[in-house]
Amino acid sequence: MTILRAKKALFLAGCGLFCSLIMSAPADLAAECIEGNCRNGNGTFVADDGRRYEGHFSDGLMDGRGVLTFPDGSLYSGELKVGRFHGEGTLTHPDGRKYNGHFKDGVIDGRGMMILNDGSEYNGDFSLGRFHGTGVLKSADGRVYKGEFRNGLLDGVGTLTNADGSWYRGAFRNGRQAGSGEKKYADGSHYRGEFKGAVRHGYGVYHKVDGEHYEGMFRDDLYSGDGRLTFSDGHKYIGEFVNGVASGRGKILWTDGTVYEGEVADGLANGQGVQTDASGEVHRGTFVQGLYQREDDVAAVSPETGEQTAAVEEQPPADDDSAAETDDTGGVDRRHSPVVESVEVAEEAAPSPAVSEQPAASDEEATTFVEPEIRQRIVVNGELVDDVEDEDVKAPFVVRWGRICNRVQGTMADGMVEVQFNDGRHYKGMVKKGLMDGHGTLTFPGGDVYNGELSAGRLQGRGEYRHADGRSYKGSFADNHKEGHGLFSYPDGSRYEGGFHNDLFAGEGTYTFADGSSYKGEFADGVFSGKGELHYADGSVYTGEFTDDLPHGQGVLQSAAGSVYRGEFRFGRRNGHGRLQQSDGKVFEGTFKNDQFTGE
Repeated sequence: MTILRAKKALFLAGCGLFCSLIMSAPADLAAECIEGNCRNGNGTFVADDGRRYEGHFSDGLMDGRGVLTFPDGSLYSGELKVGRFHGEGTLTHPDGRKYNGHFKDGVIDGRGMMILNDGSEYNGDFSLGRFHGTGVLKSADGRVYKGEFRNGLLDGVGTLTNADGSWYRGAFRNGRQAGSGEKKYADGSHYRGEFKGAVRHGYGVYHKVDGEHYEGMFRDDLYSGDGRLTFSDGHKYIGEFVNGVASGRGKILWTDGTVYEGEVADGLANGQGVQTDASGEVHRGTFVQGLYQREDDVAAVSPETGEQTAAVEEQPPADDDSAAETDDTGGVDRRHSPVVESVEVAEEAAPSPAVSEQPAASDEEATTFVEPEIRQRIVVNGELVDDVEDEDVKAPFVVRWGRICNRVQGTMADGMVEVQFNDGRHYKGMVKKGLMDGHGTLTFPGGDVYNGELSAGRLQGRGEYRHADGRSYKGSFADNHKEGHGLFSYPDGSRYEGGFHNDLFAGEGTYTFADGSSYKGEFADGVFSGKGELHYADGSVYTGEFTDDLPHGQGVLQSAAGSVYRGEFRFGRRNGHGRLQQSDGKVFEGTFKNDQFTGE
């Protein structure tokens, strides 16, 4: 939406000047008549400022059909009434902008089509020179919006379709998604529910292409609050979520009938809870990282003889590579560990030193013996099953339950990794305790790429985000959002540099348009808001107050032709008390309405 708002700002800035050519034309065209009847009939006149009109006159005013050419090359061809554009007509600008449609009292008003110099096109209703009513806006980058507009902004109900096939259908307010709507993502995922801006926020239902299904509360695009999550392998979690992860009180239901209910952290049973196995066996007590902690006096049993051996001291679950150094269970029931199930190799088990004193194998035998360890097998309730994440058995790192893990050891990874997420993302960089942390490069399925700093699995710090459509942002991130100072660039050469808050332009900044016009000043919620200075491509300058990208409040407009207006503006037009001094020295002071001087 940001780029649509930027294009909208460019249009309004351009249209403001585009239309000012119309409204600044004096009603009484006292000029040299070089041909015909310039009083009542058809004639041609040339004004002192270089304007030329050929057409019909009534009482010395342009009235009927005619062609008016401006010194900068702009041209109007169509109907006029009492010296103003009125009726059907076509207005073109030398920079490529063109409008064809209805005019009223010198203003674009009614049904028409506007083409911008970057190839964007709007076809629909206008009011006072702005998109207002229903229409279709086609952006040069391939996006299409069809729906309602208000004062030049997407406002009401509409459908926005992106070039990559993704779309949003629902409510818009002040140029952004707001309220309830439906969205289909480029990867085929689908969401129906509440939005805040472009992010999921409030209650909603989300279907992912891998079969994952979530129903519940969202906050800033993440699962947050109460919800129900069904994973692609069929197991479920019902309970509380924090920052997109199951945390708090909840219930985990596995497909084999096992149920855990109790405290959960980072998607794992963690704290006090009760787990009932499919066999009916109940484990009640403390769980750590998804693993049930047995009593200290639980005896170990030799896998070879079935005989009881010495009691094994209870140990906490491993969280580093040391887990690869032991074959015992450490007194931990791993049958339903979300991080890693009991890992076995596809070979006969080696005899336990406690019950057998066979000689060590030769080097040749050892080589033959360990070769099958390439094949990982996952054991649940004593049966071999596929990994719950359908992971690549040759990859050194895999994603399990939202954490990046060493595939064979089953421990959370630390250091440099390269891993493919189950949703199609690819990450190469530093991790800490299984989460992206440090510098790295994250590539998204749609082609977007982030390169920079991360913390606890989220974009945090300095980085660069490049969109597949050519847009790019370089600057500060906080909690997955653009936050602080940054530079945002568009494929057509437009760019913004300044403050960001929650992904939107905010605070002080400078926006430079592709046609050379620019705005420097205050922003809020992604739009010009507050005090600023807008330089038009033709050299005109407005300095003053802005609201929703438009001059609104007190300001000064200096035209390229030399006229100066000081006074009140409303929604981009001179409205209220003001003083206009034309380039010839003539002064109008009093009340203006929609750019027209109405009197003292």
